[in-house]
Amino acid sequence: MPAHAGRRVGRYTIVRMLGAGGRGVVYEALQDEPHRRVALKVVASSAVDSDRLRYEASILGRLHHESIAMVHESGYDADFGAYIAMELVEGARHLDEHVRAESLSIRDIATLYVEVCDAVAHGLSLIHI
Repeated sequence: MPAHAGRRVGRYTIVRMLGAGGRGVVYEALQDEPHRRVALKVVASSAVDSDRLRYEASILGRLHHESIAMVHESGYDADFGAYIAMELVEGARHLDEHVRAESLSIRDIATLYVEVCDAVAHGLSLIHI
């Protein structure tokens, strides 16, 4: 059984790890109610990381854009730390992997770039930098 598969984080049961980064791990998980598959981002339990994740969740929770995964819930688990449960996007991959795998034309890459910029601009509209 893969590490953490079957373990509980709040109202979620971990299915498998999707990826890991400098401060945290993203799992595929099953939510109890409503029953659905989610992406569960969990960060180290330090106060700084928990505060950052809560800030991230508060911003992401206000975003409504077709290119941004929706946040369902955020919380804290004593064993795992702070977490965000969000929409699970099937087949997600890095942009460079997508461009190579699909053999995108320059026009298609430009269109994708505009879509990404639109999503980023939407996100930035909610942040006061």
